[in-house]
Amino acid sequence: MSIKPSDWEAFSKIKQQVEETFIPTRLEKIHGITTDESKTPLERLEAVDLYIRELKVEARDMFGVHSKQASYEQLRAMREAGEVTEEMLATLTEDYERTTRPLEDISSIVTYHDNSE
Repeated sequence: MSIKPSDWEAFSKIKQQVEETFIPTRLEKIHGITTDESKTPLERLEAVDLYIRELKVEARDMFGVHSKQASYEQLRAMREAGEVTEEMLATLTEDYERTTRPLEDISSIVTYHDNSE
């Protein structure tokens, strides 16, 4: 797929904005886990470990290699995580916005035909 220069520029800005909010909110959550006095220190450590493992996958999907080819999947991951606002989407062309919709949104557009009859 080829990305238009205007979409590449908009994507790069969106990615930076999401990164600026995504990481601090996740660090706040880690802080909350580590200071939860209702859990033992070991339970808190295990919870942080599990959360960080999940977070690494999510962050990799959104912020991995910065390339035009990867931008489609990265933006889709950001949208699936609820990190992209309507205001951000308005900066994209309709075609690029449509091709980066979360998979659950795409499934409502696709029509399946049952040929078993």
